[in-house]
Amino acid sequence: MGGYDFLIDDQSTDAPDCHSKSPWLVLVADDNPDMIAVTRAVLNGCTFENREIEVLDARSAGEARRVLEQHPDIAVILLDVVMETDDAGLRLVSAIRNELRMRELRIILRTGQPGFAPERDVIRQYDINDYRLKSELTAHSLYTSVVAALRSYGEINARLHAEQEALLAARSKSQFVANMSHELRTPLNAIIGFAEVIAHNGLKRHEVADYISAIRDNGLRLLSVLNALLDMAAIDAGRYTLREQVITVDDLLATSLAAASERAAVAGVTLAVHPSPRVTTLMADSAALAQVLDNLLSNAIKFSPLGGVVDLSVTLGTDGKPALSVTDHGIGIPADRLRGLFEPFSQVDAGFSRHFEGIGLGLTIVKGLVDLHGGTIEVASTDGHGTTMTVHLPANRLVGA
Repeated sequence: MGGYDFLIDDQSTDAPDCHSKSPWLVLVADDNPDMIAVTRAVLNGCTFENREIEVLDARSAGEARRVLEQHPDIAVILLDVVMETDDAGLRLVSAIRNELRMRELRIILRTGQPGFAPERDVIRQYDINDYRLKSELTAHSLYTSVVAALRSYGEINARLHAEQEALLAARSKSQFVANMSHELRTPLNAIIGFAEVIAHNGLKRHEVADYISAIRDNGLRLLSVLNALLDMAAIDAGRYTLREQVITVDDLLATSLAAASERAAVAGVTLAVHPSPRVTTLMADSAALAQVLDNLLSNAIKFSPLGGVVDLSVTLGTDGKPALSVTDHGIGIPADRLRGLFEPFSQVDAGFSRHFEGIGLGLTIVKGLVDLHGGTIEVASTDGHGTTMTVHLPANRLVGA
């Protein structure tokens, strides 16, 4: 290795085997192939926090920039100063911070010619995290420097992730508050308006009956909003208790269809039911499962086109698990919305939500009730071509043959 055998000493850098799918990426940018080879020999296969260290390399500052652009998750760069030019490494530092905007990347400047980059000047003028002379490095000190940089990188990333999560949560809650304001004010304004008309105008008997009917409908809508909030609060606090008993699946389907039929008729949507002779009775909370199907059917009807069909199906999987599915052929769910579909205070699409009424807690409540049954919910959707929501219940909830 020529003049670079100073990197090898008797300090062991062995670490437990690790098969992490996401290794730490460390880039070595140096125009000396021996330096790259020795660094790779020291670091490759070492671990930190049960993640292996993988070494990438570049022989120039220009090549290093291309590698950084291809791998934005690089955690540490060991950067030489003098490469294609006397200040190539320093120019790359500026590009990393100001052009690539890689603020979390840890930069360890390594130089064999400190005269070109005096430590005090470099530390003062450039946003680097460590400064090392190649002549002072041993395998042990190289490893400890990289581990310290990885720890710092991990802490910064964790903090940035937490800040991003907090920002998203704040935005979701703001959207929820805006939706709640709309969903509460609309029926309340209608109730107050109709009541004032009845109180201050001489109305005929049938007109009064119409206004009272409208007041009742808006009152029921308001009650459904409040019930959703109470259910969500109970589930979230662990206070929701299942009332389990043996229930007949046909009765469950009939109850759900009866509740959804009026909404379907108004929307011009046909409901089709597909029972299974292999799933006739379940051990479950009848009211909770009825609420699950009611929310799924409500969404399917809401997002179906005029003349569309919504299918309610019961199946038995090859794993012995009973399943309840609701399928529509409507607008579908964009792929980027699937991940947070069941999160509190989130909705499929804010635009949809304003066109299609709702506070966005329906699917959150569905998941909570399904979780309480020990089940899972699966979503299959194609944007613009419909959605299937499938509730898989544990096999031991199937009663009888």
